[in-house]
Amino acid sequence: MPQGRSVDAETRARIAELCAQGLTRNAIARAVELSGSTVSNIAEQQGHTFDRTEIRAAIEARQIDLAGERVKLAEAATVAAWQALDDMNAPTILVQWEAGHAATLAQEYMRGEFREHVLDRPNISDLRNLATIFGIMVSKVAELTRPLVGSVTEGTLSVLEQVGDSIADAARRLAAEGVDPTTEPDADEQAPGDDLDA
Repeated sequence: MPQGRSVDAETRARIAELCAQGLTRNAIARAVELSGSTVSNIAEQQGHTFDRTEIRAAIEARQIDLAGERVKLAEAATVAAWQALDDMNAPTILVQWEAGHAATLAQEYMRGEFREHVLDRPNISDLRNLATIFGIMVSKVAELTRPLVGSVTEGTLSVLEQVGDSIADAARRLAAEGVDPTTEPDADEQAPGDDLDA
């Protein structure tokens, strides 16, 4: 609309109606095809102001809600990281297929079957997978808590310190066993437990 041109009564009434509906200044300006400043002036003449306090409060409340969700996700990722660490040193069941064989002199054939073997701890392949899960979870905890620096509680810092200590312990244990979790095993490398007999 050209500058200085008056706004008709119908448009002014429409602005009043949209103000009453709670639309923002910019939304009303788009609806009536006027500049934001013109809408503000007309609204002010009608006794309406575009108070941003409520909008700001709503945004801040949403940011607090999202920060709370991030804390929950960080806590869940921390639990998953601890679980992976626990599983690295826990007994595990290895399921293997044992092929059929001739069981009697009459060459009666015994069908193959799956057999379970209990290992003191996971084999190298499973250890590598658990180490990967652990690393991903710790990385996610760091990402999720990074924006919270400055508002981090002592409890959160304590959890992060414990996770850091656990990473160092796991790295030392793997190094002592000669396991390098950053490399793939050779094709002919045998994982612990692969040679177990029934």
